[in-house]
Amino acid sequence: TGEYNQSFIEAYWLTDRVEVIGGYMRELVFAYRPGLKPLSLEETLRGLVEGELRLINRNRGSGTRVYLDYLLKPLCEAPSRRVRGYEMVAYTHSETARAVASGRADVCLTLRHSAEVYGLKATHVTWERYEYIALKDRLKRRGVRHLRELLKSDWLLELIGSTPGYRPLSH
Repeated sequence: TGEYNQSFIEAYWLTDRVEVIGGYMRELVFAYRPGLKPLSLEETLRGLVEGELRLINRNRGSGTRVYLDYLLKPLCEAPSRRVRGYEMVAYTHSETARAVASGRADVCLTLRHSAEVYGLKATHVTWERYEYIALKDRLKRRGVRHLRELLKSDWLLELIGSTPGYRPLSH
């Protein structure tokens, strides 16, 4: 739905205890090793499941890995058995893009910005909300107030809007 943070908050009965204090949108892409032609989303997923492409994955528990599993589920019940490189993990988006740029993997699901930093061609997958959430009883604390002010500041919104693969939230 693009509102997965809200459903998480509701599922854990946090609605009355937390508040979203800011955030941005970020673009997830499949990034391809140099020399490999970018494929469509469907071709990339099929290439992963059929063993034609070698993946570098994100670590267990990362939202990017959860999202990749969601994309693979209609094509494959056990990606760890079918997708080459599924168990080869990286802990940051930058690390996945670096592994693809060096040829250790053919493809990764990463941020557009990370793909561009490493000069990788990419295929758009989705835009996701990245939000900062604070406990309501801590909203008056200096650090939380400063973070909220920073997230709404003109200079940060301009920076977010000028960075490839990022855009300000429209709320």
